[in-house]
Amino acid sequence: MPRFRWAVLSTYILAGISSQLIWITYAPILSVSASFYHVSEKSVGLFAAVFPLIYIVISIPVGYYIDKYGFRKALLVGMTFLGIFSALRGITTSFIAALSFQTLAGIGQPFIMNSISKLVRSWFPEEETALATGLGTLSLMLGILLALSLTPFIVYHVGMKTVLITYGIYSLITLLLVYIIAKEPKESFANEKVSVSLREMIGVLKNRNILILSILFFLGVGSYTAFTTWIEPLVEAPGVPIDKASLVGSFLTLGGIFGSIFIPGIADKMGSRKRPMLYTLFATIFLWIIPYFMHGTFVVSTDLFITGFLFLSLAPLALDLSAISVGLTYSGAANATLWEFSQIGSLILIWIFEILGTAIGWASIYLSMAIIMAVMFLMALIIKEQK
Repeated sequence: MPRFRWAVLSTYILAGISSQLIWITYAPILSVSASFYHVSEKSVGLFAAVFPLIYIVISIPVGYYIDKYGFRKALLVGMTFLGIFSALRGITTSFIAALSFQTLAGIGQPFIMNSISKLVRSWFPEEETALATGLGTLSLMLGILLALSLTPFIVYHVGMKTVLITYGIYSLITLLLVYIIAKEPKESFANEKVSVSLREMIGVLKNRNILILSILFFLGVGSYTAFTTWIEPLVEAPGVPIDKASLVGSFLTLGGIFGSIFIPGIADKMGSRKRPMLYTLFATIFLWIIPYFMHGTFVVSTDLFITGFLFLSLAPLALDLSAISVGLTYSGAANATLWEFSQIGSLILIWIFEILGTAIGWASIYLSMAIIMAVMFLMALIIKEQK
């Protein structure tokens, strides 16, 4: 069933979108959510904060689970948590109850995000793995864009409760589709399942490439999350009007959606993951500097789109390279390690960016991003590419 692999990947994409929708449902509607639950906007921020905190705690054990039992069971577990508890979140007006359901839903996200390489390496031939990984990670960016644009629209037209119920129903439908469609390829999984051991998995975490790629994820995903967290002051700094700040800031993620399809496709044709990573990192060093010196809505929008196109395509390349470095058997553990470091990096760099922005000006963050890209480029040079 060679074409069935695309159906399996499609269910993963739906699951990836769900994991992001549930995570940042409240981010673009803080004031409405605060009024709905009768709490402060700062308290509403806890809805988003619990997801990365849970991820840090359980990501590595989840990686072991994926390698031991396969991506299908992992997706089912993940979507069960996301589906059931996001649906329950929609039927309560109690802040404590909603936050409890959000926390339990957050357990599902690592099972989804850490599964992509296991799925791709199980179903896809070598010449399609980077593209398939790119499409899988694209779902995460698409979920963010949908949450930021769709959530306010639904809230202001039909109300807060409708948003929560709609996202819960979507997640439950996705759970059903995962159960029906997301199958393991029997010929590969039977051999892989029996060979997983906890001792060998711990050894995988010490793999040189995995350590380097984890640092790249710490810096790369961490800086992207920090940049999008403080997007309004960062986009206003190079002269973008406040009423256009959110729209212009979305061009970074929009460019990443296209780049996650195009750049991994090129990597597949080149038969290399390291070289495209180096090319894109080198280019983004200079692209991040441009808004520091050149101002205006058009310049910043264009620059962010091109930067996102190149910069965010690094994630699928790194994830696929991590799977190549350790093999299919431990690809779940490899992905889990990278995403674990990304969550830690996000928490730390959000805090650092706020300090730098308030102390020496938000425009300085663009130079900081360029320095981060240069460090990542030097780190990528010492990656050992394996066939």
